Amino acid sequence: MCGIVGSFNPLLSHSNLIKKISDSLLISNHRGPDDRGIYSNKECNFAFGMNRLSIIDIKNGAQPFFSEDKRYCLIFNGEIVNSENLKKKLINKGIKFKTKNSDTEVLLKMLSTFGEDCLPELNGMFAFCFFDIKKKKLLLARDRFGIKPLYFFFKRNNFSFASELKTLIGIYEDELNINKESLSDYFSLMFVPSPNTIFENIYKLCPGEKINFDLNSKKLMKSNWNNHNFKINNNLDLLGTRDKIKELTENAVTRWTQADVKICNSLSGGVDSSVISSILGDKKYAVTNFSLGFLDSTDRKFDEIDIAKELSNKWKQDHIISRLNPSKILDKLDQILESIHEPYGGGLPSWSIYEEIAKKKFKVAFNGTGIDEFFGNYGKWQKLKSIFSNKISFEKFEKDFFDIRYYFTNYEKKKLLNFDHYSFETTSSKFYKIFNECEGDLYDKSALLDIKTQLTDEFLQICDNFSMFHSLEVRPTYLDTDLTNFLFTVPSKYRVGNINDLKVNFKESFKIILTKKVLNAKKRGFILPVENWLKNSLKPLLNKYLSKKKIDEHGLINNNIYNEIVIPFLNRPKLISKLDKYHRKQTQVWSLLMFQLWFEKHINKNNIKI
Repeated sequence: MCGIVGSFNPLLSHSNLIKKISDSLLISNHRGPDDRGIYSNKECNFAFGMNRLSIIDIKNGAQPFFSEDKRYCLIFNGEIVNSENLKKKLINKGIKFKTKNSDTEVLLKMLSTFGEDCLPELNGMFAFCFFDIKKKKLLLARDRFGIKPLYFFFKRNNFSFASELKTLIGIYEDELNINKESLSDYFSLMFVPSPNTIFENIYKLCPGEKINFDLNSKKLMKSNWNNHNFKINNNLDLLGTRDKIKELTENAVTRWTQADVKICNSLSGGVDSSVISSILGDKKYAVTNFSLGFLDSTDRKFDEIDIAKELSNKWKQDHIISRLNPSKILDKLDQILESIHEPYGGGLPSWSIYEEIAKKKFKVAFNGTGIDEFFGNYGKWQKLKSIFSNKISFEKFEKDFFDIRYYFTNYEKKKLLNFDHYSFETTSSKFYKIFNECEGDLYDKSALLDIKTQLTDEFLQICDNFSMFHSLEVRPTYLDTDLTNFLFTVPSKYRVGNINDLKVNFKESFKIILTKKVLNAKKRGFILPVENWLKNSLKPLLNKYLSKKKIDEHGLINNNIYNEIVIPFLNRPKLISKLDKYHRKQTQVWSLLMFQLWFEKHINKNNIKI
């Protein structure tokens, strides 16, 4: 696991270019504090480098990694979990290796032997830049789910890329403006969807995309090498499907243990993380479980520590429990904001569990991200179901899905934003387009919508931000290629259970190794008392950062929002709060505050103090 950065700038002196890369690596040192390397090519004024978090082949995996003839050079962030099988394939072709088990060397030799045609063969998580020094051509690619991030800047033949947005901010600070379309999207979603970022001219390479950049012609071509869709196999039966899910999941968990350092699991007590610990326990693989619960006894009904503890005891696994007083998150708010490179209005507790894991000197942790999207998709589709028609109109999608599940509506943003958000494609229209273009039934379309948006741009992105801030690699083992390729063929009648137990068939696949408490427990989110914070501990911040003076520093939103949005929220009674099922009003205020705090931290460069 690493952080990569590279830049091509024909107008910059070569010495200044190398300095920019060096400075950028210092900014992202947390992504790889074990080693650092830079390669530069004066002839075409290109340089790239990486910070390394040493996990596989610790002694021999230094990067940039060169081919024996020095024609090819690679920097790579991630893990190729099927590298052992790919290595055998290459050896059978007569190709020799100088390292014992470096997946970086395997990736370089796959690319130098087969070119970009090898991308579909790669299983794992990755973002890389492969440089053909002879032809002066770059290939950049991102894994099929976007587990590992890759940002790029392209303007006036100036091309740069990095693992973190703030690295590019450091290179182009004088050229950056807030992207108004992204800001509009943020206030609906609480995250910024791909391919845009919060800044103009900086973009996210989308999952399953690649970039070909010719340093001679200065031409950039971006294209897909993978595109998710359901291709249903109607010959599958229920029992056979369950058996196959079990087999492929066990293979995936085992495959993703590839490491030369110890591994742990973020065990919430829910089904997804419990399956991982149980598979590891059943296969006698040593793992330490980390669980996060509440310190206050009145809040413990919201956590699943007892369930997690029983499961750890069953498999005789080490179990480290951290009790969280929610106010401690506020004490760390400035550090949390430092690790959030774009405005983000979602959950923060995972920052704390990654902090605890890093304190115990672990470098690799499993988590259960990605399985919910296949097995019921949180029931988001419920209000779209109709016995009359499978065709969902935009009006129905917006009214019965988007405006209910998300936060500021188009109408509300018209009052909120100081620019015409209708001059861009609206967020609801973007999501409807993705939904409508996806193949399959309602459940498939709903799943794909989340896989192509929230999974990548919220869950995986914030996981990478929070974990890598602590120099920790998190592996979402359920996004294994063999497993997900199969899940994309399973009919929704086998994937999606009833609304009260969406993952019934997933649980049935593992009922032999799970405890009864895990199987019978209702899904519980790790709920933070955000409304209580906003009305008490954070009220001074609301007063300060949502004041007309602070809002006028950028002028992007209505400077009277404190009176129009915040005060009605602060004054609403508890009964009204309980009726707000999706916490929309609370999240609206929280998102306004988090944007203002992000602006203060990353644009004004000031620390945040409670």
